[in-house]
Order: sequence, then structure tokens, then C-alpha cells
Amino acid sequence: MSEMKTVILSAAMQVANLKGFGNVTRNDIADRAEIATGSVSYHYKSMKKLEAAMVARAVETENLKLLGQALAKRHPLALKAPEALRVRAARALAGV
Repeated sequence: MSEMKTVILSAAMQVANLKGFGNVTRNDIADRAEIATGSVSYHYKSMKKLEAAMVARAVETENLKLLGQALAKRHPLALKAPEALRVRAARALAGV
């Protein structure tokens, strides 16, 4: 992964943790990363691709909050996460 994609993904994860997985926008990411909005679009051709990268990172890092939100939105990659991790994320989302 290029350095710029890493910066963008990191900013997207931060925005998602603050605003929620379903509320992330290119503008928010660009503001957080201090880059042009077009750079987000250039490196991640669509929000679907960026969301997929975010869910993959959430699974890798066991970010239960973001993964739980992705599960609630029935994101395909979130649904493919290991069962034990999905259960923990759902519990975290429910506040259990």
C-alpha cells in the first residue's frame, strides 16, 4: 500500500471512530489528512473501495466499534469476519 493510501486510510478510520462508519465523507477524510479531496478519490476510486479497506483494517486491528457498525450496515467484508470477532463486535455495539 502506498504511503498516501495509508495516510488516507488512517484518516478515514479516525473519522469513522468519531462520526460513525456510515457517516464518513471524502471531505471529512481530506480535512483530517490535510490533503485535497481529489487525492482521496484518486487513491480510492470509490467510497465502496475505501469502506472495504476500512472494514479490512477494522478486522485486522480488532476495532470492535467500527466492525460492529459495519456489521449493522451488513457490509459484505464485515459479514465474512471470523465469527468470534463478529460476536465481540456485536456485543460492543450493543453495549454488552
